[in-house]
Amino acid sequence: MTPPEPSQWIFGTDDAIAAIALAVAGLSLLLSYFGWKVGRVQAQAALFRERFEVFSMVKQFLKPWFRDGAPDLTTLPILIDAWERSKFLFKPSVTQFLRQMWIDAVDASHNRDILSGAAEGDRQRASAALRDLTLKYLAGDADKPNGLVEAFASMKIDRDGMT
Repeated sequence: MTPPEPSQWIFGTDDAIAAIALAVAGLSLLLSYFGWKVGRVQAQAALFRERFEVFSMVKQFLKPWFRDGAPDLTTLPILIDAWERSKFLFKPSVTQFLRQMWIDAVDASHNRDILSGAAEGDRQRASAALRDLTLKYLAGDADKPNGLVEAFASMKIDRDGMT
């Protein structure tokens, strides 16, 4: 008895090549999917790093305000840089929050000047305004976080990506 021709094996030659091609295509598709998932996670991590850097810049600006009771306007360029970056990284509400912080910091600094006697004005109103602005950005309670944490809450990663 003679051995069967290769075309008469369990799979014919054409069928075997087609099966191998299908397996390679499926494996390629699977590897592409995993590559896409890895790329997406890396992009999310990069975005989170950039957003956290803006958050850290704002905290750096707030440190003197927390320590001294009024903002140090010599560090205002840090806040302005964070505000400019936020336009590309966050929802408009965060950018608006940082712009309002900038305006409020200038007001708080002026109120401190009134309290120290370096500027003319109603000391009682300046004291109340400075206290209110300080509480707005630096204080929180059990029911509501401070304004900074609330504004940056959008840094969370959800299942479908960054919000």
